[in-house]
Amino acid sequence: MRRLLLPITIVFIGFGWLLSATGMIPQVNWLWPSLLAIGGIFVILADRINPYNLTLGLFFIYCSLMAVLRQAGVISVGVEIPLIIIGFGLIWIASVLLLKSNDL
Repeated sequence: MRRLLLPITIVFIGFGWLLSATGMIPQVNWLWPSLLAIGGIFVILADRINPYNLTLGLFFIYCSLMAVLRQAGVISVGVEIPLIIIGFGLIWIASVLLLKSNDL
């Protein structure tokens, strides 16, 4: 499954870009969110999964989603920043609990 994560992400980015280009969803600059998402996947897959790289990788992917929602006009910057902070904390908690590590 890990080998399919990056190609699946690229397909989703392509679909989002296509929907944006055809006007089916609001116009979004896909470069920054794409780089964040791909960076997050690389961080997760770079080495053996541990709470550190899982937290950082999922956080990058989450920030990518928040950037798309802000650009699409679904949320404002004033809402995006608190959601990013809350999301980081929840991702960190979930990573520690899922991997059963108390190192963080």
